Amino acid sequence: MTDLLSDSSVRQMKSLPLRELLRHPSNVKKLTSAGQRVLITDNGKPLWVLAASTSLQSEIDALEVDDELDTMLAEPISAISAADLVINSRR
Repeated sequence: MTDLLSDSSVRQMKSLPLRELLRHPSNVKKLTSAGQRVLITDNGKPLWVLAASTSLQSEIDALEVDDELDTMLAEPISAISAADLVINSRR
């Protein structure tokens, strides 16, 4: 992922672990709503870059994501790494 981003853009981003996104999504939302891009990592490996969006569809998408996160957090913890799930889903 960092291959696609310039070194200067990565240095200006806030980097947070996936666990932080799942446990405190409001903190990540505050960063992106302030215009800051956030690099989400799992075990030090980059997964996504999150940025603010202003459209109505993004508001609807955000509510759907919040509902999905609530569902995921109610489930027991998996032994499979989130990074492995993302990598396998891209194949």
